[in-house]
Amino acid sequence: MKRIFKAVKKFLREERGASAMEYLLIVALVMTGLAAAALSLGDAIKDAFHEPFQTAPACEPESGEDDCDARPL
Repeated sequence: MKRIFKAVKKFLREERGASAMEYLLIVALVMTGLAAAALSLGDAIKDAFHEPFQTAPACEPESGEDDCDARPL
């Protein structure tokens, strides 16, 4: 039983684990911030990429052209 208490005391005095835990907390905070930003800006970003395609004119071949992709924008 005495060996277990010694091992627990040694573990609690160990500082390498504390540094790792601090980095883990920093990473968790950064990831939480990124997730919150993605959730709040998600629709705005989606609209920014989809809006140009919604407002672009439809392809209508002019004077007998069959291929609309060949025309320069």
